[in-house]
Amino acid sequence: MESYYFIFEVEPQRENPVISHVSRAVAHLWVVSADIDEARNRALEFLNAERWESPVEKDGYLLTPERIEGLGVEELAEYQAAQSGGIQAKFYYWHRSE
Repeated sequence: MESYYFIFEVEPQRENPVISHVSRAVAHLWVVSADIDEARNRALEFLNAERWESPVEKDGYLLTPERIEGLGVEELAEYQAAQSGGIQAKFYYWHRSE
């Protein structure tokens, strides 16, 4: 299994509890999978299950050893969480007042 990294721009679904104060978000996902297409599908399924919609993929790639070595402290923690859980996400919100 390999590790993949994706960035998606997403919007909260009506059922998402953050919809009252969040208009959209950038989702960073770390996914462990056999190939990039399967990883992308798992990421999209995760976003839908977490009540996010209209995903626009901004980036997606295999995490090579060189890229892993270049991760910052927070990113490395997210990567390590994905290694044990299969998928990990971090959201950066655009609040409605912005």
